[in-house]
Amino acid sequence: MKCPNCGKEMTGDFCSYCGYMSNGRFIKRKPSQKKKRKCPKCGKEMTGDFCSYCGYMLNGNIIGKKELKITEEEKALGDEYNTILRNENYSTIFLLGPVYFCYRNYFWLGMFFSILDVFFHKIVLTTITTPSLFFPTDLIPFLFPFYAALYFVLNRFFWITISNWLYLSLVRRKLKRTKDMEHLKYKNRIKLILGIIGYIIMVIGAICIK
Repeated sequence: MKCPNCGKEMTGDFCSYCGYMSNGRFIKRKPSQKKKRKCPKCGKEMTGDFCSYCGYMLNGNIIGKKELKITEEEKALGDEYNTILRNENYSTIFLLGPVYFCYRNYFWLGMFFSILDVFFHKIVLTTITTPSLFFPTDLIPFLFPFYAALYFVLNRFFWITISNWLYLSLVRRKLKRTKDMEHLKYKNRIKLILGIIGYIIMVIGAICIK
């Protein structure tokens, strides 16, 4: 008996090639330990010789009759879409903080967030260095490095939490106005450098202001 989906010979009520069962259901296949490969149809990572995204098989057959639906965000962002969606670029956001938006071609938004970030940095540093009930004068030299480092880490975790979500929201909003996203790929490096320089200048200025 031949499988109605892939055309291969079935073993009883089950097809060992595509996982199709005679009752119309499919058995989930275990991930292959072989070298990872990309699907030639949709470009996603394949599970063995089967693509779980579009149903493509290495023998050329496609499981299911539904066409692969790709969102506008996926088309615009390409391979970076899954990285952004799954927050896998957290190390980049941790290093850049609000400047991450400059890297993503939202220069002025990145600068605005950088100004707010430096402003809050200044408030926290002023609070830590001001003697109070929680920050006795004799303990400030010892507590300052700890609280400063703690605030920096919490600050960066805040940006890691919201940056990709906010960026995808901005992309979706822009896609409503235009289908052309090619301009997002240009001048990113220049704007990233300008953003970093501007952020450094603001940090130095905030430190120097007494």
